Amino acid sequence: SIFAGLSTAEELNVSRTQSYNLHARYQATPHWTHDLTLGFEQVGADYWSTVAKDTLGTQYISINTWAQPSAKYRMGFDWRLGARVSSSLILGADYSARTARFYRWEGVGDPNAGSIPRGGDVFVQSRYLHSSAFYAQEVLGVANNLFFTFGLRADRQLTTTIPVDYAWSPRAGVAYTRTLGNVTAKVRASYGTVPSPIHSNFLQEFVLRREIYHGNPNLRPPRLRGADAGLELYFGRRASFVATYYNQRPKDQIDFVVTHADSAGFRVGTFQNIGEIHNQGWEFEGRLFLGRLTLLGTYSPLRGTITKLSPDYEGDLVVGDRLLNVADWTASITASVTLSKTVILVTATPTGRHLNYDYTKLYTSYEDGTYDGEHVRQLYIIDYPGFTKVSLSVTQEVSRRFQAFLSVQDLFNSGTIETSDDAITKSRVTRVGLRVRP
Repeated sequence: SIFAGLSTAEELNVSRTQSYNLHARYQATPHWTHDLTLGFEQVGADYWSTVAKDTLGTQYISINTWAQPSAKYRMGFDWRLGARVSSSLILGADYSARTARFYRWEGVGDPNAGSIPRGGDVFVQSRYLHSSAFYAQEVLGVANNLFFTFGLRADRQLTTTIPVDYAWSPRAGVAYTRTLGNVTAKVRASYGTVPSPIHSNFLQEFVLRREIYHGNPNLRPPRLRGADAGLELYFGRRASFVATYYNQRPKDQIDFVVTHADSAGFRVGTFQNIGEIHNQGWEFEGRLFLGRLTLLGTYSPLRGTITKLSPDYEGDLVVGDRLLNVADWTASITASVTLSKTVILVTATPTGRHLNYDYTKLYTSYEDGTYDGEHVRQLYIIDYPGFTKVSLSVTQEVSRRFQAFLSVQDLFNSGTIETSDDAITKSRVTRVGLRVRP
């Protein structure tokens, strides 16, 4: 087996989470409010071997923790500009300071005996990520059916002591609503830029199963620039239809790039900015209410391609490629039947094909020394077929205090590969229980 010695039955995993929040609101006037939220979050993920993974008696332990204090302030002010015009202004600021620490030991000996054995390989690292943001948004309403939105946001992430300028993100939108008889129609459009934070894992060194990750402190924060337009139709309480078209230009998205495979067959790599991507697609949603029967359907085709690579990107993607692990389209169909004491819900989720790595072939090439880094796209990236999964949920009111339920995920036990062949294929999951109300 290419995963020999790494059975999950020979390893313990422990996760720890602590989260605290304090929120205060001050209402200076009926139209002027201040909100302040202070928070602290700490997360840990540890895993260690319980038996030796080879004949030499090699064991390991890994401890990964991060802590993050945060503060958020928001001020809102609403007022009227005459009889037909309203104004809503929001000003705010966010700040967080995350510190991540990583420790890993691997060697001969038992790390479960109360102390780490002497010798072996030890890796220790700390990283910090300080984020700050300031934002302002103004919404002007005319006659309660025409609304203009203007916004500006400034974000900055500090991963080193090197100064970094704020990234400015303007936004603008317009929406118009009109009611004719029993039909309400809404037309909307918007354009803007949205920044994304860099995940702290992308900046630190760590080992996860058969992959060694090297942090990259020179990463640029991803940004999404684009426009969307949509139409919403509401036919009383009987039906609704929503359609949205979007055209986006994500820039500096982050990819894990394998640099080489070591002698033990581990993939060694780092995180790098990809370059520029063009996303174009639609989102459709329809609802139909027929007494006790409710139908809901969605359909979202997407075309995402790489249009430009960053000069410092050394990964497997090429210009013109589709995005990895992104389906050509997704959809869902849900039927809900409500009886006097019973609710039955059936959902089908068809999904189109997607590109991803053939990990079985890739890991095998690491093991037998046949890995070909010059032809990764041709040899180790394949098309995974689309699939459909069905779920069933039944809820039965037994009495005022008791409610019985049945839930079945993947009703027909399709066993389909959803992402790639290195992920455990999910089979049917059935849950039966009783809820008790106080």
